[in-house]
Amino acid sequence: MFLSQNLKSLCQNLKSLRQNLKSLIQNLKSLRQNLKSLIQNLKSLRQNLKSLIQKLKSQIQDHKSLNQNHLFLNHQFLSWNHLFQNQNHQYLNQNHLFLNQNHKFLFQNHQFLFQNHQSLNQNLKSLIQNLKSLRHNLKSLIQNLKSLHQNLKSLHQNLKSLRQKLKFLHQN
Repeated sequence: MFLSQNLKSLCQNLKSLRQNLKSLIQNLKSLRQNLKSLIQNLKSLRQNLKSLIQKLKSQIQDHKSLNQNHLFLNHQFLSWNHLFQNQNHQYLNQNHLFLNQNHKFLFQNHQFLFQNHQSLNQNLKSLIQNLKSLRHNLKSLIQNLKSLHQNLKSLHQNLKSLRQKLKFLHQN
């Protein structure tokens, strides 16, 4: 009779153990999925960072070019002032035309720089989105790890109980 009760209890523990193992497998699958998603987000983040670095390099180059254009225009302006004092009105008109062309070129450079800033802002927004997604996935991963920890604790308790009952059965 006592043996029968122990066997029933043992069966119950084995069922509970089986249920915990199923839950553990489910949590591991969920953890695997979250890790895949995390890896994907990290790849996307890496790609965005590469793109951002490329854009920043391009912007640095544009700034250098723009500074050179400003220097060039400043030198030209000084040169035109000297020419204005020493040359006729026709030559001065040609210089004004040239100055207009330089202003157009400078304006185009400013437009290009503005587009680069917009693109950089877009990349930063995308990066922020990816970081939010990464944070969400990490939170989910932490939850799954906590759940896994609980299941392992429960499994440990069940195994301890099973061991005690087996010990007791063995003694009897």
